[in-house]
Amino acid sequence: MSNLSELLPSGGGQNAVDFVASGTLPNGRAVILKANGQVEVVGEVAASLGTVATTVAGGDGLIVSMLSDTTFVALGVDYSTGGKTWLGTVSNGTITFGSPAVWSTTPEAPSVTGISATQFVVVYKDYGNSNRGKAVVGTISSGSISYGTIVTFETGQTSLSYQNPVTALSSTKLVIVYEDASNSGAATAIVGTVSGTSISFGSATVFNSANSSKYSIVDKLNSTSVIIGYSETPSSTRGRALVGTISGTSISFGSQVTYAAGPVIRHTVSALTPTTFVINYQDGGASSSGKSIIGTISGTTITLGSPVTFYATTLSNQFFSSTKTTDTEFSISFRAAANSGYGTLIFGTVSGTSISFGASTVFYSASVAGEPISSTLLGASDLITGFDATLLSAVDYTLVSTNLTSTNLLGISAGAISSGATGTINLFGGINESQSSLTIGSDYYVQTNGTITTASASPAQRIGTAISATQINIKDLT
Repeated sequence: MSNLSELLPSGGGQNAVDFVASGTLPNGRAVILKANGQVEVVGEVAASLGTVATTVAGGDGLIVSMLSDTTFVALGVDYSTGGKTWLGTVSNGTITFGSPAVWSTTPEAPSVTGISATQFVVVYKDYGNSNRGKAVVGTISSGSISYGTIVTFETGQTSLSYQNPVTALSSTKLVIVYEDASNSGAATAIVGTVSGTSISFGSATVFNSANSSKYSIVDKLNSTSVIIGYSETPSSTRGRALVGTISGTSISFGSQVTYAAGPVIRHTVSALTPTTFVINYQDGGASSSGKSIIGTISGTTITLGSPVTFYATTLSNQFFSSTKTTDTEFSISFRAAANSGYGTLIFGTVSGTSISFGASTVFYSASVAGEPISSTLLGASDLITGFDATLLSAVDYTLVSTNLTSTNLLGISAGAISSGATGTINLFGGINESQSSLTIGSDYYVQTNGTITTASASPAQRIGTAISATQINIKDLT
């Protein structure tokens, strides 16, 4: 033995190991380890729009709800046969639908919420049975849909929003909000419990009386609480919000706040975290433009930010949709009246109680119906939008995605490596000397686009600490 290098394994030294590059690796870039043992530079895949998938001619739009990272349930009213659901499957941006199954021949304002990968719950008003509020559990087995027994949750005349009237808290618990037209239009909520293919309900609870609950909407905050919005009809149809807390089959409520003076007819609510939510609404007091407002929750007390306009042109006569995409981002799917009624997406980014919007994207280049549009997120990147454009339809908008996860970050390339060639990667516990303009002593993080900066917000992954302007001491996971 003539030098220390002979003590080290072939291809390694100072926690540096040779790997085959999958794609070109620039010098000093963060890399991940692939399943085939090769390395790839950390980066993002651009957003893309899939091909529109269609079902039947119908009404009440195509309502969609997530079942798993690759599947969703779609619900619509077939003009010829009644209410139907389909199993939707997504693969590389392409949607395919299974065979439909009818649950009722006389549904109105139906909605659906997925409760597991193989079950969902449909809620609706049955105009063929005195407008009673009803619900039924759907089960998927080998791609086919079957239903349990239909259960009445409200024997009086029931009015349901076309958007977000039901949300699942777990695989066995859900909350429905509605207007009890047989009780002077009282704003009402009820808790449902699923057991197998059956559903039962606790007692209905009024959260505001006197014809006050037009278009009640709800979303899950956590397994025991929800955020509710509604239009308070006697008070200029102002927009109101409150927190509901669930205990067993009972629900109680916090203090109510006014998020818009009104009139507010159509709105959506999306919980971003257990303590933050966004309400998007048609502001009848400002030419029916589209606005969004952030709410923060402490206990059951709501504090509101300032409204921000996401669409300056009128949004009248349409039920649009919103979906959480990350803890600080949400989407809005709507009909752009000023652009020939095209189906349109826009994304809002939250910072504290402020919202900023990027440019909008067209998801359907023709006029869509405004009642309603629906959306749901599968996994982290497949945003499914259901809509009515003569045929009930859906499309997948694949969000910007990254190959970086919390477990696959390997290290930093010690030099440029051509695709298919072998080169050296500095691993955890080693030092990379290929950086520039670092701040000594600062921690550095790999961002989803592959850049290495001091920004630490998730999903960025910590890579190490700068020990000079050009060197990173890569963290040692041991």
